[in-house]
Formats: sequence, C-alpha cells, structure tokens
Amino acid sequence: MQYPKICSVTALDNHLLLIEFDNHERRIYDVKLLLEIERFMPLKNITFFKNVMVEIGGYAIVWNNEIDISEYELWTKGMTTEFCQKSAPSIPKSSARIKIHRM
Repeated sequence: MQYPKICSVTALDNHLLLIEFDNHERRIYDVKLLLEIERFMPLKNITFFKNVMVEIGGYAIVWNNEIDISEYELWTKGMTTEFCQKSAPSIPKSSARIKIHRM
C-alpha cells in the first residue's frame, strides 16, 4: 500500500504535530510517546521541536540529519481530526479547536 505524502507540518502545544497529507487529510501525531528514546530526546526542547520541516518529497518530517519521522508512521499512528470551526482561514492552525478520533 502506498501512503499519502506529507504536504505540511505544524508544531502544536504539548508535543503534538498537525500533519496535512497530499490527499487533504489532516492528522495529529503525539511525539510524547517517542521522547524517552535517545534519538528523540532533543525534541524535549520546545524551541527545537517547533523547528520541524517537511522533507523534500514529502516522505518524512525532519528536525535535523538525525531526527525524522516517516510518512508511514505519521499516517498509521496519527489521529484523524475534525475542526470544530469549519471555516477559519484567519485562525492559525495551531489555534484552531481540534476534535481527535483515534484510529
């Protein structure tokens, strides 16, 4: 099975990521589950955590050359979202109210 590619990522409060995929679906990924793994420990620093980027091609999100998370992980372990406000173009994604549904 081919998984959707990542179009954008937004770091939210509480070590959550809002991921938008090329099929227009958004998912929330909780990074807290990874923070005790040595490779991901630098993400405990909230300033560093918020510097997340989409890797060229949309196959992963990255913080540096050593820390990344694949589109497979984000897609399969992420939680689907429904925004309470259907149309909120003036509200930044990190401020929108989110209803989370576990897969």
